[in-house]
Amino acid sequence: MTRIRLTHRSGAIVRVEAEGHSGYADAGADIVCAAVTASFRLICAQLDLLPAESRIEQDDRRAYLSVSTDDRRANLIFEGFAELMRELSDEYPENISVMEVEQNA
Repeated sequence: MTRIRLTHRSGAIVRVEAEGHSGYADAGADIVCAAVTASFRLICAQLDLLPAESRIEQDDRRAYLSVSTDDRRANLIFEGFAELMRELSDEYPENISVMEVEQNA
């Protein structure tokens, strides 16, 4: 299962994490993993275009992306990603889960 974790601070998403393989199909043919990967890469590319300071960490099984600013544009990018992940979770509940947590300021 792919696990998405969305970390909020003061109502804004400041970190997204993706971990695991969805198990919908074999690697390379998995449409759920492909959707998550493509979406994650898109938000990375979008954040690169903003002056917001972002941090990306990844390995073979997980990826993290965070911003250390209250830039409204960065938050909108994260909100779009979050909405797509929620929709995927509703459509493929056996393959992707979304957890949202609040971080103290």
